[in-house]
Amino acid sequence: MSAGATSLKISGAGGGGFMMLFVDPLKRIAVENALEDLEGTIHPFKFTQEGTQSWKV
Repeated sequence: MSAGATSLKISGAGGGGFMMLFVDPLKRIAVENALEDLEGTIHPFKFTQEGTQSWKV
């Protein structure tokens, strides 16, 4: 958060969870660098108009 994220959501449990951050686009590089310094992995995503979708296998 000190690198520039304005909000944070933790999801999951144990060692396999995620942190989702809301970041000002101008501070994105600083936040990415801070996460990489902590050995974090960045998984880019985007919001869509369709929302969540599911299907049967």
